[in-house]
Amino acid sequence: MKKYKSFSIYFMIAFLFDYSFIYSQDDFKKFLKQQTTDFEDMATADVKALAAISKEFDAYTAEQERLYQNFKDEVEKKWDEFRFSTNKTYVDYDDDLSARASIDFDKGEMEVEVIVEEKKGASKTELEKVAKDKLEKKIEKIITKSAEDKKAILADQVADSNGKKVTTKNAKSFSKEIVKSKKPVQQSFKSKDSVRRTKYTVKIKLLPDHLKTRADRYKDDVIREARRHNLPPSLAFAVMHTESSFNPKARSHIPAYGLM
Repeated sequence: MKKYKSFSIYFMIAFLFDYSFIYSQDDFKKFLKQQTTDFEDMATADVKALAAISKEFDAYTAEQERLYQNFKDEVEKKWDEFRFSTNKTYVDYDDDLSARASIDFDKGEMEVEVIVEEKKGASKTELEKVAKDKLEKKIEKIITKSAEDKKAILADQVADSNGKKVTTKNAKSFSKEIVKSKKPVQQSFKSKDSVRRTKYTVKIKLLPDHLKTRADRYKDDVIREARRHNLPPSLAFAVMHTESSFNPKARSHIPAYGLM
């Protein structure tokens, strides 16, 4: 009797062990199945999220392209050619599109242009007077215009005839000096709106060390971020030089903004 009792106990233990094993196996399979389902759901969600982001970006670029084309059309109605900002050049138009300044940060040169409508009966002297007044105002504007860091775009990069660096304080006198000392180049043309205008242009050279001046402007930020990402600061500076010439208003056609 004792023998059968023992056998029964062993049988029950074996049965429970097998049942537990089978039950555990079943649970594990369910767990794996659930995990697979969860991963598939996550992957589907990621694909949907990526699709949504791509759609938003496509809509953004399409809108930017539309705005760009509209602006281009408006400019070409008045000007003989269209100019726009790039990664190494910043172009700034007045609101009425009658004046613009183009800064080439690679060549270290600024070109300021204004257009004056050739009204019937207006003398050449009268047109020149209007043009010079516009040139003075545009030069002063671009000299004092700030970048995103609140500093003037051309800070410490332009000097007057005495070698004094131009700031917001002496920008007005500098603009008068430039227009007085440089005879504006004149060009008569008829644009798409069929109006004849004269374009007046003056060029201003940036200081020889303009590139270094702009690089120093971002030195602390570049070194800090390069170290944070374990990159040689020299590499970051080299990329910025190549991509934008440290243009504080750099942009591409995408449009993408920034020094790199």
